[in-house]
Amino acid sequence: AQGATGLKGSTGAKGATGSQGSTGAKGATGSKGSTGAQGATGMKGSTGAQGSTGLKGSTGAQGATGIQGPAGVAGPIGKKGEMGNSGTDGVAGPAGSMGSAGENGTHCWDTNGNGVNDMEEDINEDGIWNTLDCKGECSCDYEIQFQNNGHTKSLHSGVDTAKLTINDKKSLVKLENDLNDQKIEIELLKKELKEYKALIEKLILLTNNDQK
Repeated sequence: AQGATGLKGSTGAKGATGSQGSTGAKGATGSKGSTGAQGATGMKGSTGAQGSTGLKGSTGAQGATGIQGPAGVAGPIGKKGEMGNSGTDGVAGPAGSMGSAGENGTHCWDTNGNGVNDMEEDINEDGIWNTLDCKGECSCDYEIQFQNNGHTKSLHSGVDTAKLTINDKKSLVKLENDLNDQKIEIELLKKELKEYKALIEKLILLTNNDQK
């Protein structure tokens, strides 16, 4: 029969380390462990170098028209422009119709306007009433006004012309020349009036013939 177990002996001295054994076969992959707690935020890194310019994007759609802004302050008035060239003359209009003949005027000797040759109107008493009876009475006193260096001066009858200055005499000569020019213009007007009168008489005659 087996005897009883003896007492446990004391631990023996540690043996020397044995040589490393050969690598064992790779064990099977273990199951995925649970996610660990989030670590503390790391320090901010330095700014990186600027990247290259990206490609130009396509043009966007046109936006809606904005509200009209308030009117601006009126600007200063511009300088007056140069006068433009004269336009071409327009086409002459048609001749107007002939007006009706005017009423006969009053003779210059018909002082009372009654159309009758009164005896007191025959001034020269020659039995003929004409323009010779239209002359007024002679006046022995007269006054001439003329310009001298921008001032109006008067010359009365009976004044000694020797007392006139050279400028006065020059002014009177100019006045005489102006009067002569006016006389020429009056004569031309008389001639034109005479021609108009003859034309009117001719037209009246033609009108009367047409009415017959």
